[in-house]
Amino acid sequence: MSTTSEPVSFVVRGLPAAQGSSRAFVVKAKGGKARAIVATDAHKLTSPLGAWRSDLAKEARETMGARPLLDGPLRVRVVFVFPRPNGHYLPANSKRPVRQLRADAPVYHCARPDVDKLQRALLDALKLVVWHDDSQVADIRARKVYERSPSYVSGEAWPPGAIVEVDGAR
Repeated sequence: MSTTSEPVSFVVRGLPAAQGSSRAFVVKAKGGKARAIVATDAHKLTSPLGAWRSDLAKEARETMGARPLLDGPLRVRVVFVFPRPNGHYLPANSKRPVRQLRADAPVYHCARPDVDKLQRALLDALKLVVWHDDSQVADIRARKVYERSPSYVSGEAWPPGAIVEVDGAR
């Protein structure tokens, strides 16, 4: 049994991908027998979702090292970071040698993908890497924000990807 006193924290670079619902349908096989087919891109490494889940699992596995899987109720904090569109910047010109983030540029990303589907991809990717099952996650907080440059507020850059922290729920 692993103690969850030390948080597991890692950063994954890339474009976060959402895990949608599985699609099921019935196909008639030869001989008239019907069988159910469940379609999902979650396990295809060539799909954006498959590649994202693989990247999440790889970073988590490297962070976990030889630690055993976490037991008990868990708390997950995640920030999904998305690239900013060009409209968030003032263009470079004779007064501004480099483009500059507009003062009214939003912090939060409020467009697709939905935060719950981003969470689903994260939780499933970390199963048997950080925890036994995602049912252990008793407390979760997720945010979707736009990337920020090093000069933004704290001086810490947040390129596109995800910032993840897991510890024991108290």
